[in-house]
Amino acid sequence: MDPYDPVKTLVGMEFNDFIVNNRREKDVFVNFYAPWCGHCKRLQPVWKDMALKMKSNDDKLVIAKMDCSANEVPGISVRGYPTMLLFR
Repeated sequence: MDPYDPVKTLVGMEFNDFIVNNRREKDVFVNFYAPWCGHCKRLQPVWKDMALKMKSNDDKLVIAKMDCSANEVPGISVRGYPTMLLFR
């Protein structure tokens, strides 16, 4: 994981804690993706570019991504890739 990457990478074990703990202070915009998905591959540079442009607002918004082929989140139903959800 690149510490300079503007996109926060989430994993299943930390997802609920990260969303619940940050919800009061920051909104979190998550891209749920699968690495084998062509649409997801094309979206990754756009997602990173958006995160770079929103960097000045990182005290209010976190841009994140989660590989759904390697992680599960109870209570979140991802039926297609990519799925983008905003947690306020």
